[in-house]
Amino acid sequence: MKPTETFLKGLELLPPSLREKALRGLQEAQPEEPPAPVAEPKVEEAPREDQETLARARLQAQARLFARNQAERERPTRERVEALKAEAYALLAEERPLLAYATFQRAQALAKGLPEAAFTDPLTVEAFLEALASSLGLSLQGYDREVAYTLLQLALEVGLYRGYHPLTSEVVFHLPQTAIAQALWPEAKPETGRKRLQRALGRLEEAGLIASAPRVGNARDRETGKPLGWKDGTVFRVRLRRGRARPLTREEIAHPWRDLQRDIKNRRTVVSQSYTPPKGVVSPVDQLKAWALPPVAKLETPLSQDWDSPPRTPGPGPGTPSRT
Repeated sequence: MKPTETFLKGLELLPPSLREKALRGLQEAQPEEPPAPVAEPKVEEAPREDQETLARARLQAQARLFARNQAERERPTRERVEALKAEAYALLAEERPLLAYATFQRAQALAKGLPEAAFTDPLTVEAFLEALASSLGLSLQGYDREVAYTLLQLALEVGLYRGYHPLTSEVVFHLPQTAIAQALWPEAKPETGRKRLQRALGRLEEAGLIASAPRVGNARDRETGKPLGWKDGTVFRVRLRRGRARPLTREEIAHPWRDLQRDIKNRRTVVSQSYTPPKGVVSPVDQLKAWALPPVAKLETPLSQDWDSPPRTPGPGPGTPSRT
């Protein structure tokens, strides 16, 4: 017999008052059974592929929203173009030529989507270069103006390409003089272009806009292996802020701007009479950028080995042509 049953049998022998107290004590002594646990509903997780798809969709939506907002801000309007143009000339007045040129290029890019009649003043690079030359205290005409504007724009292009600081005052690059003359005056005879260029370079160097020096290439004799001493171009330093261009250092001249020996081996040398500009090029600066912009091993345009040296007789005008 179980203990509980024995206890209940004994209660029958007790008086009613005591029996009730004993029953209450028995009920209090028995533990209550815990409630049955309630099962929580299972939450099914989305497959990993679906999660990645949703995350990618959210990112794409954010990117589209950003692009739409950016396009709205850059939407070509006359007011926007004029504001960028004014900003460019203001930066030029602050002697921050590289940032000014980059801003001017943005204005030009936006202006392409608008009719020309929307502007009273033409948005041309020549106007910007004229303002830059004026800020340098230069008043140029004729061939001097053509050469100066070409070298100034090349310096700006090279400076932006190399990521120079906006306050950069000078830029150094390498360029064959033959290429400059042929780009500026393709219809002129080689000797005529040579004289025009070297006389202009002499006057620009005297004015302090540039410093230049010839560079001897690494061409060697096939049989003996001895250096031939051929010039592979001219190293230019172009001034972008007020002041005079400093003389070139030995390190700047000796820098391996071009590999003339490889050009000769690969037959990438031409004479000026057979030169033809690269296809699709519409301006002298676009032609010359193939030479001046780094990396220096841009060989789409063949090198020309000739006359990077001063003429024997000085030309007219102030000063005499400096070495090139």
